[in-house]
Amino acid sequence: RIEVLFDHSLSIPRYLLIHFITVNQNTEPFLSSALKKIPFDMNSAVFHVSYPFNIAMAQVSADFYLVVVRERPIVSATVVARIHPSLRCPLIHQVLPENIVKQHRLKRMKHYDQPCIQKPQLACFRDDVHLCLCEQDRQVNCVRFEQNMTFDCQGSGVCENGGQCFLDRPVCPTSGSCVCEDCYYGSRCQFSTKSSSLSLDI
Repeated sequence: RIEVLFDHSLSIPRYLLIHFITVNQNTEPFLSSALKKIPFDMNSAVFHVSYPFNIAMAQVSADFYLVVVRERPIVSATVVARIHPSLRCPLIHQVLPENIVKQHRLKRMKHYDQPCIQKPQLACFRDDVHLCLCEQDRQVNCVRFEQNMTFDCQGSGVCENGGQCFLDRPVCPTSGSCVCEDCYYGSRCQFSTKSSSLSLDI
């Protein structure tokens, strides 16, 4: 059970997306995600996760925040975490000079320890395919993290009226949900409040 609270300095989004990363010794990290819609009168979201994980990242619009980091996977626990501006993971071009950012990824990664050393308050940063954590000794530790997710439920078109369809994992998904545009609601965003007259649906 993970309860995610929002710092008072952040605006509460309509929904919260949490990415869970399980780090394996001999294979690629396992990535899964969970989405929770946040009612207008709430400032937190509760997630129940049935698999072990090492890292939890909150995605609020285009920003990513570090929520949980554990060296050993969390198997069973109740965790209370806060999304705070200091835990935002900026893009690499915001923490490294432009001449380094433009280099090939392998050359560029040789400089990834610099942001952690030069910015003592930095918790993490990311490039197009990696999430990099600044550890307590200011060493950098990067893990593969695919951020460019498509929200179309593999082309199934389940959501109506421009809603984004979200699957919990890219391979063999077990659940999906729709995130609706403003003025639309319902499990498939099939209902609208745009009409000036009341309908039975509303």
